[in-house]
Amino acid sequence: MSTTMSTTTSTTPPITTPGRDLLPHAPAAPLPVLLAVVVVAALAARVVVGERPGLGAAVLALAVAAAVVVTRRAARSSVGLGSRRSGWQLVHGSAAVLLASSAALRDAGWLVTLDLFAALLLGAPALAPASAQRAWTAVLAAPLGPLTRLGSGTAWAVRGVRHRLLLRAARPRRSARRWPWLAPTLRAAALTAVVLVVFTPLLASADTRFASLLDGITGSTGAWLAHALSELFGAVLGSQPALVVGRIVVFGVAAVAICAALRTTWDAARDAAHRSAAPLTGPARARRPRPALTRRVEWLLPLAALDALFAVFLLVRLTAPDVAQTPGATLAGQVHAGFAQLVIATALVLAVVALAVRWTPMTVGPRAALALLCVLSLGLDAAALADLSAYVDAYGLTRLRVGVAVICAGLAALLVLLLVAGARWQRRRRQPWVPHAAVTVAAACLLGLTLADPDAAIARAQLARPDADVWYLTTLSADAAPAVADALHTRPDALGRFGPCVLAHLTGSIGTAQDDDEGWPSANVARTRAAHLASTAASAAPCGAADGTSLTTSR
Repeated sequence: MSTTMSTTTSTTPPITTPGRDLLPHAPAAPLPVLLAVVVVAALAARVVVGERPGLGAAVLALAVAAAVVVTRRAARSSVGLGSRRSGWQLVHGSAAVLLASSAALRDAGWLVTLDLFAALLLGAPALAPASAQRAWTAVLAAPLGPLTRLGSGTAWAVRGVRHRLLLRAARPRRSARRWPWLAPTLRAAALTAVVLVVFTPLLASADTRFASLLDGITGSTGAWLAHALSELFGAVLGSQPALVVGRIVVFGVAAVAICAALRTTWDAARDAAHRSAAPLTGPARARRPRPALTRRVEWLLPLAALDALFAVFLLVRLTAPDVAQTPGATLAGQVHAGFAQLVIATALVLAVVALAVRWTPMTVGPRAALALLCVLSLGLDAAALADLSAYVDAYGLTRLRVGVAVICAGLAALLVLLLVAGARWQRRRRQPWVPHAAVTVAAACLLGLTLADPDAAIARAQLARPDADVWYLTTLSADAAPAVADALHTRPDALGRFGPCVLAHLTGSIGTAQDDDEGWPSANVARTRAAHLASTAASAAPCGAADGTSLTTSR
């Protein structure tokens, strides 16, 4: 009998944490991730609704980046490994945060919108490391990863909350055995306080007689508490009912979105940890598939013909007379007819190089032909930029012309990147760093455009012309205010009697009223500086003070 009892005792499984056997085996979000979801969703609700793009976008981007770091560390620690970052993930994440931070620096709506959209796209490859086997596919399809995890990410977070509640309910408490009445009393008091705090200010604001009754009962303490709660709710949710409803809706949507993004990071970090811990069973580097064009004539003839065509075109551009000396040709017609074609031809070269890398054996011959093609394409890009520069000198600088100039610069950077990749080519080996570098080049172009302050450059170019377009200057953003103020300071008659009115339009003080509920998320360097310049100019010469008219009425 003793033998039987000892056998039974030895085979009984040990009990570890109480309540652990009640939990399902599906993955659940840990507590740090749940806290990160709540913080990011609350911040998004405060920043997005009722605010203009500004400092809040930068703070939100930093909060998302911190949540991703917390999730990656929690995922790797759950499998017993330390924190580890991918270099390209850090580059993409840093570029996304910098692009989102442009909302606190610039006021141009088109530029801020472009930067925020690019930050969303760049944040996707920062969530999970791209596979070296299909690097281009992984980088380009990275934005689809969080979209496919909207449901699973939400369920992952819900399971995390459920797990925390089950474990807390199953954990024995010493105070519950000693004072069994304490926990129910505290819960009842907390629920009562929540109910009274929510409904009492609403009813007091709905009827003055009820508010006077509350004042008589509670005295100055109750009035102070009600005022403090009203100020707290106004700071968090806003004073308008539409803002309250909008922020609640945005909180839910942002919580679902951040759960999907963090679930993507969680899965990728755990998979990478398992792969790094598992022994290597195959080759460390993947080999390229067998090329389709193995005979020399199959790749040499089309590449040589394209190189010869580009060389003849550039030779004609260099030796032909100027457009002004050509009968029946004008600069506007030349640019309108040929600029877009040159840009499209340069972009198509990228597709030709991609197909050649896939279909040709990439020996010395194909690599030399492709390198010559990239160099000639740089010549095409330079010709397009030369046409654009001549057109800007003749007709002025606009936002569209700035945009196409940045596109040309980006294409030139990609061609240089391809030349570097060809020089570093390793036979029968892939180049997984190329797509990451291409995305980084695109982000660098956008960051350069943001730092260059295009609206200010457009304003300076317009003011440098003898026939400055005053009406076009009023369509620019507050970024152009310093350039206009400098021009008015050096040449008071540069814009005629409408100089202060132009500054007023740039700050948005005419025609666009400021929202009283805007707070710190709307803080912006360009708008603050432009408002100061406009107030200084208005104190010296108010808008329309000379003849009683303003720029709006005169227009």
